[in-house]
Amino acid sequence: MQRHLIPSRGFVHELLRSRVRILVTRRTMICVVDDDPSVRKALKRLLSSAGYEVATFGSAEELLTSGRGELPGLFVIDVRMPGLSGLELQRELAASGSRVPVVFVTAYRDDQARTLAHQAGAVAYLEKPVDGEVLLGAIRAGLKRETFEAPEAEPL
Repeated sequence: MQRHLIPSRGFVHELLRSRVRILVTRRTMICVVDDDPSVRKALKRLLSSAGYEVATFGSAEELLTSGRGELPGLFVIDVRMPGLSGLELQRELAASGSRVPVVFVTAYRDDQARTLAHQAGAVAYLEKPVDGEVLLGAIRAGLKRETFEAPEAEPL
């Protein structure tokens, strides 16, 4: 006669709780690098509300010297910052062997920088103020290792 083991209610409850903890702790990390504190705060709020874990840095140098052992799933980087620019940071990351996707954000229209960013493998190059849904679409595309073409802004 074969006996079937029926797990106790407590065992099932603990198993479900442990799976919930695993799901919560395995959120995708997004690193935001922008010299404007209000932009960092707004992006952190947006990305956190979308379910991402977010680390923010005020400069490329701050990121590079942070000693973070965990690689993010994606970088959101401002193009123009004091010290190393976003494009220079992208080159530094690539030179160190990082293949983490990058989404650029900028307050300045610069077609040459846009071209350089895309040639270096940027997922997207978005102009500030960035529409939250457009940014989230670019992040989702980047996490799937796809390129993202932002919709054209409506003329004013």
